[in-house]
Parts: sequence; structure tokens; C-alpha cells
Amino acid sequence: MGRPPRFATAEDIWNEFVAYVDFVDKHKIDLPTHIVKGSHRDEGRGGQVARPLTLTGFMVFAGVGQKWQDFARHQCERGNEFSEVITRIRNIVSNDQIEGGVAGIYNSNLTARLNGLTEKQQVSGTMEQSIIIKTDADSAQLIKDVINAD
Repeated sequence: MGRPPRFATAEDIWNEFVAYVDFVDKHKIDLPTHIVKGSHRDEGRGGQVARPLTLTGFMVFAGVGQKWQDFARHQCERGNEFSEVITRIRNIVSNDQIEGGVAGIYNSNLTARLNGLTEKQQVSGTMEQSIIIKTDADSAQLIKDVINAD
């Protein structure tokens, strides 16, 4: 028999997520006042910026030693109530990242990649190609001899 689940109910997971959102709101990220790039120093802007919601951040905050995907799958297997909470959390985090990216609060390329919003194109088809080989007379004769060797 394994140890009991970290969260007894779906409501426990939700309450922990609400506490995580509150923590994120109260703990901004401090920007450095200087940035060292290579061999020179640039002046940074300093100050604070919003901390984004992330699924990994929630796992760390909640003290869960699993990746989000494993945690979510396990919770969803526990029933519909858990599945609904996991889906709601995933949607809230994704929405925060997408809106933050669109508003320029977060890096839009990173948030797009995290949320599977990158544009992907698959190109397929066939192509015919001719190859012209230029050789001297001796090489040409050798090639003919190899081809006709049968």
C-alpha cells in the first residue's frame, strides 16, 4: 500500500492553487539594475515585473515532486471532480500566460511555445531532379564498362 495522496480532495488542490495565485501576485520578480553581457556591463531598468503563473511553479509551491503532466494524469484518474479542477487550473495558467504575452508583460515567443501556439507547417511532395555528370573520355568509358558489365 502506497502513501496517501498529497491532496485528499479536489477542493484541496483548488485551495492550494488559489494560495499559489495569491503568492504569485504578492511576489513580483526583481529586475537587476545592471546586466553583464560578455565583457561589458549594461544598465538594466531595475524595478519589478509580474511573476507569471506556471504549472511548474504550482508544483514547486505545492511541494509536489512530480512533473505537472504526471500529477495531472494521476489526479484525473481519481474521478471527474479532480479532472475538472485540473482542467480549470491548466486553463487559468494558460490564459494568464497568453494574455501576459499579448500585453507584453511576458515574452510572447516563450508563452506561445509553452502553450503550443507556435505556427507549424508541414510540407510534403515529390520532386524530380536531373543530374549531369561531366567526365573526361577515360572516366566515361569506365562508367560505360561498369554499367554494361552484366
